[in-house]
Amino acid sequence: MTTPLLSRNGLLRSASAEPVEVAVVGAGQAGLSLSYELTEAGVDHIVLERGRVGQAWRDRWDSFCLVIPNWTVQLPGGRYQGPQPDGFMPRDDIVAHLDRYARSFRAPVHEGISVSRLGRGDDGSFLLDTPSGQIRAHRPRRGR
Repeated sequence: MTTPLLSRNGLLRSASAEPVEVAVVGAGQAGLSLSYELTEAGVDHIVLERGRVGQAWRDRWDSFCLVIPNWTVQLPGGRYQGPQPDGFMPRDDIVAHLDRYARSFRAPVHEGISVSRLGRGDDGSFLLDTPSGQIRAHRPRRGR
């Protein structure tokens, strides 16, 4: 589900290109939940993920499963919809659920982009260093 890390003018969203309003680091359940809420609020944002959506879950052992029932999986706009609400999702089902969730609202996830440093720009923006270049995220204005 990789989308190009490009601005509207076709350039890398960098300190010299048009900034993004919010940059979210990580496409696990927390990052995707935040992306959902930002999307609902109409806030321009990107989600940077070092691997793929749900990478932390992908890295777990093959037999891993949740120790909480599936019905408790209630991401904003993405509740568990499977046939076993009282069951316990195995690792691959967790990953598939996160993939479906991200696709359901077209989360602006950029896979394979790690953030090595977060700094502050002179104008109060945030600067994220990535292997693809620097990304500038400016703080949202109040009253939006």
